[in-house]
Amino acid sequence: MSNHALKNLGIGTFEDLYKTPPPKKIFTPTNGVTINANPKAFAQVKASLVPILTALGDAGRWTTGSSGSWDEEHRFHGKAGSKGPSPKQVSGDIDVFLDTDRIKKKLKLDATMPEEQVRDVIFDYIKEHFEATKITHVHVAFPAGINSVVDDKGRKNPTGEELPAFYQVDLFSTEAGHEVARHHEHDYSAKDSPYKGVDQQMAMSSLVNTIPGYPDRTWQYHGFGGMLKRRDANNTALLPNGKPQERNIDEIAKIILSNPQASHDDLGNVESMLAALPSGIDNPRLAQFRADMAKKAVPALKEGSADWFKAMRQITGI
Repeated sequence: MSNHALKNLGIGTFEDLYKTPPPKKIFTPTNGVTINANPKAFAQVKASLVPILTALGDAGRWTTGSSGSWDEEHRFHGKAGSKGPSPKQVSGDIDVFLDTDRIKKKLKLDATMPEEQVRDVIFDYIKEHFEATKITHVHVAFPAGINSVVDDKGRKNPTGEELPAFYQVDLFSTEAGHEVARHHEHDYSAKDSPYKGVDQQMAMSSLVNTIPGYPDRTWQYHGFGGMLKRRDANNTALLPNGKPQERNIDEIAKIILSNPQASHDDLGNVESMLAALPSGIDNPRLAQFRADMAKKAVPALKEGSADWFKAMRQITGI
């Protein structure tokens, strides 16, 4: 989910060349330059990688991040946007989630093999097909088939030299990978939204601290692990389904929003969460979120509220 993971391969952006003052170690791409993906590139990358990943044991779930909004399997694919199925028209990288259990089964690996070791297996397999490096997960330098003098930040190589262009593809492997991916399917249809995917996760983290019917901070939400779980193993309170943890995003929506009719649709972005809560941004359960947004000086805070005045003071330097 970061578009700077290929630096170890000498593949990246020209960004560091423009920093003032320059860093002690200036990184200059030597083997290639990363460029933004668009819907057409996304389709080409997926068509090429799916057969390779299928042989590994899992074709992957391609619906996360902004690039994932172009996939037909995305929860909000086709929802009104500025253009086409999503208002997002470029993405710095392409994220794919893989299920480690599927891979273990396909390759006949030990069912108890730790996820870190499964990632090593994935890395060894992928590097036979593409230049790749491993930083926690497996990152693929996917050849774009062109040379470019401009990187994904729109910055031109000061030397004027064209370099081979690559799309960055991040392969995240984890238990229940496809379900975890659903936690990162965002609804981008809100026009001129001041909120990003990280803000959606922050709102979730605020709400999970005050789930009605439970003591505050009984539960903890792990976005990257795709799970709502009990914070204290000795806490006797269980989720409504009697389980100590829940991965299904639709079930989590019902619990967090305290509404049996709620679903993933209500968690797609900050706007949908505000619409699902009484009083919206003023709901007491969003106190932590409002404080976080005030620190970021997001202008979407309710005009005239204490947090709004605080943000305005920060913006104007009062």
